[in-house]
Amino acid sequence: MNYIKTITVPLFVFILSNCGNQPDLLEVQSSADLEMINEYQDKETNFKNVILSSRTSIPGVHSNLRGTRKYEVSMGLELASALEFKRLMVDSVVIPLAALMINGEKKSGFLLGESSEYVNISAYRRIYNKDANVPQVHEPVVYESSGLRLSKGAVLEYTKEGKPYYLEIEEMKIMPKIYAP
Repeated sequence: MNYIKTITVPLFVFILSNCGNQPDLLEVQSSADLEMINEYQDKETNFKNVILSSRTSIPGVHSNLRGTRKYEVSMGLELASALEFKRLMVDSVVIPLAALMINGEKKSGFLLGESSEYVNISAYRRIYNKDANVPQVHEPVVYESSGLRLSKGAVLEYTKEGKPYYLEIEEMKIMPKIYAP
């Protein structure tokens, strides 16, 4: 009997506290996200075969770092003018870009000046454990809010001739997790 109370009471409190407080992700996406994306469409750049993938790596050490999620955007591009990739927006946060590879060659910076068959952009998001009993080995990174609540996919922000543009990537391919020994 005591076991049932222990499980039932917190579950009931959780359900009641979350009822009606959080907006439906699809509602928020359609109102905030789509207005922004539709307003800043790039008619000159041709994005081909855009694939967004995500893979989580779980560290084998006991620390406050629970895992690192790597996002990769792979595509081909036909450009009319140079563009610069700025940031990736996933869930409700902005994730800084980490690396740009063009045709297998790593570039410094995120400027792309010519069309390319293979462009790969990487971004990393670290996930931390907030338990006080876990050693605080890593300084937690606080990610900037994007102002969006994306239920799936992501938005890639880039600039061209000083103007911001947004590429909506509708689906994310989730890769198997990697566990460190």
